[in-house]
Amino acid sequence: MRYFNNQRTETSECSWPGLGIIDLKYVSDDRILAGTGGGLGYFIPPNESISGDVYFSLLDPNLPIGGNPALKVYDIDNSKMIIVSGVQTINYDGEEAATGTGISWSFNDGEWSIEF
Repeated sequence: MRYFNNQRTETSECSWPGLGIIDLKYVSDDRILAGTGGGLGYFIPPNESISGDVYFSLLDPNLPIGGNPALKVYDIDNSKMIIVSGVQTINYDGEEAATGTGISWSFNDGEWSIEF
């Protein structure tokens, strides 16, 4: 097992990571996370003051590659702990098989750590 604790801040791009939404988790009034078949994303719930883009992909080298079949958010000491797993399809002995790509977590909704 390898553990990396790189203190990098995530970036986001105005796009949606994948059409298959696996899980939705409330983080705050202005952010709902989505685990999708193409990666982790979030959207800003609509309200009167928002105009423009509301759907985003989270881009961080410390997020697991592939889809995100598991997403969990915990409230800890007035903060959020977010945990997400990754999965991708590989060719194994001539057949397609799902394989895990790691688990990432964040205690401040932005700096991600990963374990393979």
